[in-house]
Amino acid sequence: MNNYSKNNCTKDLIVVKKFETLKYIHLAIIIIGSICLLISNFINNKFSSIITLQIPFIILAILGFTHIRKDFGEKSGILFSSLILFLTFLVQIFCKENFNIWPIIFMVITLIYSHRIYKSGISSKNWIIFSIFSFLTGISNKVLFIITTLINILLFMYFLINNIKQRNYVVKYIKYSKNLKKSTISISIQIIGYIIFYIILF
Repeated sequence: MNNYSKNNCTKDLIVVKKFETLKYIHLAIIIIGSICLLISNFINNKFSSIITLQIPFIILAILGFTHIRKDFGEKSGILFSSLILFLTFLVQIFCKENFNIWPIIFMVITLIYSHRIYKSGISSKNWIIFSIFSFLTGISNKVLFIITTLINILLFMYFLINNIKQRNYVVKYIKYSKNLKKSTISISIQIIGYIIFYIILF
């Protein structure tokens, strides 16, 4: 093996080791941060609120590892999980108010999958997950309903405009055309879901 090949192999090993290290650091942060949140629960004597107060934040931190890390890189995933866990720990130590974090989780998942839909090709799985959590976000919080509505409109407009622009390019046209149909179906299903939900509610 020549020196050039040896140098390349060494660089590859360094890169692999570096990213493996960051991966384990990320997992350690999630474990330590989760323990800190449970400790804050005992400090505030909120033994019955573990699921409503602690578990949602831990889920958000795990999303940093399973989704943010894959979509935006190792460092972004670590930063996301760290901020979620340790800032939440400090807030719960000094703040006695309870607040509902589940709409935020729904919103984060909606944003993650709207980004994946925008960046990737044609994925029914991404559209299904996006539609479900977009709907859950909308029914859980009025302000977030406005935001998730805008996200749906922006996705629809993006695929509509590109569908018109790319008519002369078959491969690109198929991608935008199919995603436009999926966006239309997604919005229609969500609207029907809202109508059924509010009929049952009122």
